Amino acid sequence: MMIDFDGKRLWSDGVAGSQVDLPRILRARIPHCQDVIRASEQEDRDGVDYWALRPPARRLGIDLKVRNRDYRADGKDDLALETWSVWEQGKVGWTRDVTKNTDFICWYFLDSGRFHLTSFPVLCRVFRARYDAWLRDYGPEWTQMSHDKGRSWTSKHIYVPRRVVEEAVVSWMNGDVPRTTATTQLALLTPSYMRRHP
Repeated sequence: MMIDFDGKRLWSDGVAGSQVDLPRILRARIPHCQDVIRASEQEDRDGVDYWALRPPARRLGIDLKVRNRDYRADGKDDLALETWSVWEQGKVGWTRDVTKNTDFICWYFLDSGRFHLTSFPVLCRVFRARYDAWLRDYGPEWTQMSHDKGRSWTSKHIYVPRRVVEEAVVSWMNGDVPRTTATTQLALLTPSYMRRHP
């Protein structure tokens, strides 16, 4: 499906972003968050819209994703995950871009005031691992045309149920490390040509 966002797209540093009380959200969710400041234009391109400042000198990069309407009331409690950022150049979407400096993603729904905050490194890893499956289950991709300062580009995304994303993120953050004996550990560290075979 095609959506034209000429002059209508909600950017985090525009009118939409100014309607989000992000400092209040982050202070309530991130321990010892004392202030929230706007990132620079270059930092924005690298995946950070805002910095959450923690003492003494730590900061966390936040990418704010604003949606005009919350479709949960219509039974569509989902999150928009970008698959392609600039389709014409083969640039992958932010959700699977490992070069981003983002620490947390915050989705915010303007009409309801609801938000969803999650770890970006984990989400990125999960989405890359489940990309084909989620594209199959929740596709086809939505395509949007954007126009800014005389240039145009195409980006693509899919809508994945929030519960599915949450379960995948939690599952990825839990696991088991196999227990090994000292002998087994030594065998794992010893090159095969040095091991004694019967």
